[in-house]
Amino acid sequence: MHFEDFISGEPLKKGPAGALLPKKHIIIICASIAVIALAAISVSIPADASNDAGLVAVNDPNSSDEMILIDPNATDNIIRPENSLTDALLPNSADAKVKTYAVGKQIVEVDSNPITLDTMDDELTDTAIDEDNSIEKQVRKLAKAEGSDLTPNHWYTETVTKGDTISSIFSDLNIPARTLVAIRKTDGLTKSFDKLQIGDTLSFLIDDDNNLLSFVKQENKKSQLRFTRPDSLGSDFILTKEALNAHTAVSTVKLLAEAKQELKKLNKDTPAAEMQDNSQGSLLAEAKKKADALEQEAAQAAADSKTTESTHDKLFASRGRLVVVNIEKGQTFAEAAYNCGLSYSEIYKIIGLFKGRIQFSRHIQPGDSMRVLFSNSKGKGSINAVEFKLSRLGKVATYRNLTDNRYYDENGPAAAKKATFKRIPLEGNVRISSQFNPNRRHPVTGRIRPHNGTDFAVRVGTRVIAPSSGVVETARYSRSAGYFIVLNHANGYSTVYMHLSKLNVKPGQRVKMGQVIARSGNTGISTGPHLHYELRRNGRPVNAMRVKLPSSGVSSATTRQIQRFKNNVAQFKKDLYNSRLMAQN
Repeated sequence: MHFEDFISGEPLKKGPAGALLPKKHIIIICASIAVIALAAISVSIPADASNDAGLVAVNDPNSSDEMILIDPNATDNIIRPENSLTDALLPNSADAKVKTYAVGKQIVEVDSNPITLDTMDDELTDTAIDEDNSIEKQVRKLAKAEGSDLTPNHWYTETVTKGDTISSIFSDLNIPARTLVAIRKTDGLTKSFDKLQIGDTLSFLIDDDNNLLSFVKQENKKSQLRFTRPDSLGSDFILTKEALNAHTAVSTVKLLAEAKQELKKLNKDTPAAEMQDNSQGSLLAEAKKKADALEQEAAQAAADSKTTESTHDKLFASRGRLVVVNIEKGQTFAEAAYNCGLSYSEIYKIIGLFKGRIQFSRHIQPGDSMRVLFSNSKGKGSINAVEFKLSRLGKVATYRNLTDNRYYDENGPAAAKKATFKRIPLEGNVRISSQFNPNRRHPVTGRIRPHNGTDFAVRVGTRVIAPSSGVVETARYSRSAGYFIVLNHANGYSTVYMHLSKLNVKPGQRVKMGQVIARSGNTGISTGPHLHYELRRNGRPVNAMRVKLPSSGVSSATTRQIQRFKNNVAQFKKDLYNSRLMAQN
């Protein structure tokens, strides 16, 4: 029998019995199978390793965390979980409606037509996301009842990039559209307000209830416009034109006080009829309702603490420069600290200082202790140092840097600046199937159902990593979110991960940046494998792909300042255990 190769046209030798294919074809077929097998392995579900919690991803500390639009033809194709292996190996780039970005060494593709991999019901309650949040809210109410001033002193700054508008930046920060509408109605505003230049800065002062108190817009290289709201629940903003960065040289308390005086002056000069016309009735009614509710809560909090007020006043007046708090059985942290003479505003500040390092609802146990060192005698002045001695975590401390009045661990500002916050909690190249959208509408009801996170289309079992160091607040199952994790980080930031297939961490556990915390999945109310990822500031979801991330950059501290901080820390450590600094009964 004669065999002929119709590709080469060469006669073939008769092979072994049953060998109907020529040797050359068999080699080609085997090679093709090997290539497909290797490709399948590269995109298959990772093996379920028992030591995932100890795995750390390699990150480039010098890479930028900004999303930079690039040419999609310059990158390799990203495997999509909904694609078949044939689609993955033989992509049709003409049909792909995506934008391609570079984030450091990672490539990110964003679908122009979002793929709906989750439903409209993937939201979690604030209590489910942050159990410590209820403790903070309670202490904040009590601090306000004391008459404490909780005005924030930290400005969030965003830098304008290509394609940004004021509306898009407000949306990224999840600031209500009605707030921007109120700013645009400010007297004296010009048409140039909406004009932005790449590289300009916008600064935001936001309180712990997520109300915008002040907004600063760079006008040119020498001046800026500052819009300040005297009443956090009101709708009026006061416009001030000033030198560039002038707001950083004045305390936020003074800025708000000046705005209140200016508003009183304007109201005094405005006829009653005109005020009625410009009242924006619904907004004022809503603000009044909220104000009345807060006033009632404050009154109730004051009544609840009235029984211990006289005893506490005596302790507060007689306390020493060093206050030692011992947690007894049946006491909460706030109760124990208050009974030792600390005010609720001081307790609230301490909780904030250790956010992302201590979970107050879980780590504080009977027998634990805390030491608070003040700058002046009789517990006056600023808090210089706080040290916890916990049975679960050991010693955890923070110290005030006298140069910038901020708090750091014993490694100081240089180490804090070197710590980065990774923008994407996944390794390698990724695809975003659905973006952050606080104004998303339900396709059936037409109601606003915000999409508070970013959805990454990834295969089940993909490793999910911690974008920064923190503490596991929650790790459990929910009907809507499936298996989910919440991490608390420093400076009021937290991150949320939903629809996971495996949890590699437990509540209360401390994690490091790059540590594998979970495997992605398709659990809960989800229509396809993906990771739903949220970044939150003080509990408010923000656009994780666009906002400026914390703790990035090179330290500006000089060698002399670093050494001065180390010397101060050494003295603070001695004073924390100097019993002569305690109140002498």
